[in-house]
Amino acid sequence: MASVPFVWSEYLNATRSWPVPPSAFSAAGIARQVSLFRRGAKLEAVDARNPALVRVATIADAVGRQVKVSQ
Repeated sequence: MASVPFVWSEYLNATRSWPVPPSAFSAAGIARQVSLFRRGAKLEAVDARNPALVRVATIADAVGRQVKVSQ
């Protein structure tokens, strides 16, 4: 059985779709987002093991919308 080569432009036309711009996958696009969280800043965080406790936590890292919190 001979396989038919896949052609993106034909697929997009057949499905009436359009490609996502390359900038949507760019790591630089993520870095441009400004985060108000700063490394070393303190905040209150609910303890995952005991939700009745609120503890002091520290921002370990912040990149775009992602924030890494440590104890």
